[in-house]
Amino acid sequence: MLVVLECDYDYTHDMKQRGFTITELLIVIVIIAVLAAIAVVAYNGIQGRARDARNESQAKTSRDFLERYMVENDSYPTPAEMADSNWRSANGFKDGLMSDAAGNAIVGVGGGDPAVAHISIVIPEVAFTPRCGAIVQVYRESSNTTSTYLLSSCPPGTGFSAPTGGNQCPATFYSSFGNVNFDEDPTTHLCTIASVAAN
Repeated sequence: MLVVLECDYDYTHDMKQRGFTITELLIVIVIIAVLAAIAVVAYNGIQGRARDARNESQAKTSRDFLERYMVENDSYPTPAEMADSNWRSANGFKDGLMSDAAGNAIVGVGGGDPAVAHISIVIPEVAFTPRCGAIVQVYRESSNTTSTYLLSSCPPGTGFSAPTGGNQCPATFYSSFGNVNFDEDPTTHLCTIASVAAN
């Protein structure tokens, strides 16, 4: 005689009720946190390199503008002219070039703090002397490096002296009527005018 036993126990129902253990949930959370951290670091690196590239482009555009202006006018513009939006508009220097990619005002023209700015344009103006020299700089935050462009159309015996030591800034801008001394920001190495002295 064949006896058939019926079992009402539902194994699939038991598995559905089991769910995840605390250990499994913690492992998933840790994996998600690690992936999120990697994504944030990668995103910040990409953003920083993009800002540096834009700042580098702006610094080169500023340098080209100053060189062209010197050829046409036998002098670099005054800081007051560079800070005047009407003058900039009339001379083809875009307002967008007055700040870096993070929106900080450039150093040397129109104000700015060298501790946070990434672009520096310094035009020494010495009394009774044509402005024959300028400095254009860009600080790259992602690599902590600075490029310095010294622009000079000064007569022999005048102009920028060589930077001293590890400084990015020239020691002095000499002229027949006075000289300008420069300070260098210790973090960005951007140059600012420290003092002007008459000879």
